[in-house]
Amino acid sequence: MQTMLSGIKPTGRLTLGNYIGAIRQFVEYQDEYEMYIFIANLHAITVAQDPKELKQNTKDLIALYLACGLDSEKVTLFLQSDVHQHAELGWILTCHSYMGELQRMTQYKDKTAKGETGITALVEAAESANAVVAVGSCAVNGGWMAAAPNPAQALGVQQYLKKVGVATPVVNVPGCPVNPEWVMSVLVDVVVMKDMDLLVNRLNEFNMPGDLFNQTIHDNCERRGHFENGEFVYEFGSKEEEMGYCLYPVGCKGPQTRALCGVTLWNNRRSWCVQSGAPCIGCCEANPNNPGDNWAEVNTPFYKRMRDLRIGPLSLQPTTIAVTITGIVAAALVVHGFGMKLSGRMDGGAPFEKIRKWDAKHPDQEIGTYADPVAGGPVLDDELLQKNAEPRNND
Repeated sequence: MQTMLSGIKPTGRLTLGNYIGAIRQFVEYQDEYEMYIFIANLHAITVAQDPKELKQNTKDLIALYLACGLDSEKVTLFLQSDVHQHAELGWILTCHSYMGELQRMTQYKDKTAKGETGITALVEAAESANAVVAVGSCAVNGGWMAAAPNPAQALGVQQYLKKVGVATPVVNVPGCPVNPEWVMSVLVDVVVMKDMDLLVNRLNEFNMPGDLFNQTIHDNCERRGHFENGEFVYEFGSKEEEMGYCLYPVGCKGPQTRALCGVTLWNNRRSWCVQSGAPCIGCCEANPNNPGDNWAEVNTPFYKRMRDLRIGPLSLQPTTIAVTITGIVAAALVVHGFGMKLSGRMDGGAPFEKIRKWDAKHPDQEIGTYADPVAGGPVLDDELLQKNAEPRNND
């Protein structure tokens, strides 16, 4: 039996056209196909919706499906939002949909012609929201798109809303990609517990949940013991890597990245970056107040211990700068040595005053006693003069 999947958005009252063009066909085909019919409530929120009205429209649409003859024994009827894979696939498709493709889509052209953009939708939704959740490092501070020279002037949701005068609190959940369990823990406080205070009290100075982003990767790393013992991987494919030693020398950014990856893990708690053998690249580093402080710029190159230092348009490793400065200093010392030799200052040493000008003018106030009151020489104190005057036993 063939499979059919279709759905209708609950964005308003259904019309006769909806029945003739879609619902009636569903009823006719339910005996011929394995039918999956859904309420497209996620598609509905591409434009601003009143939450109460959307909820009521969803219930009405389900009732109408059943009233028109869909048999729940033959048809799988479900809400789009109940299947989390829809949102996950939506994220993947968003990442692969570039402007050239979007501009060939009828819906996209229609919305942009009306002046509707992602930015206008964000502002409109944020103005009437209790809170905005910035999901992922790009939403927190622009992510890798904000890396120098940042030609798009990318910035995060929190900074943008502040710029346009929207005071709605923003909860930042960085990561590239973000861990879905972290997002769920935020939504539970608001949607399930319906208590904003539970969420607000969790936030740190960057408006990130402190229980998720106050500890470093290093704090909870399973290879921490190897770090303490000085057992490191210096080259991929080595015996040390095979033994699971610490990845710090090959670029692991765990000591400076704050996230709970090593505790919550990924892919339904199967593994995480370090456990799979890769050093942490610090994708959760995102300062919402500074787009330049993004994970790509702060942590590249990923497989070197230290980040690049930026001098104007140049990006250099600290070791390169240190070697260059050392070379310049060494060359300067060599040149100085040749100069000293050519000037004759190295033959017998530099000339010194026989007697200090002060001592010559003030003999009664001179410091110590000269070896020769006329020819001068080293200044000798009384104790040293007495010692030199004593006979020596040369036996």
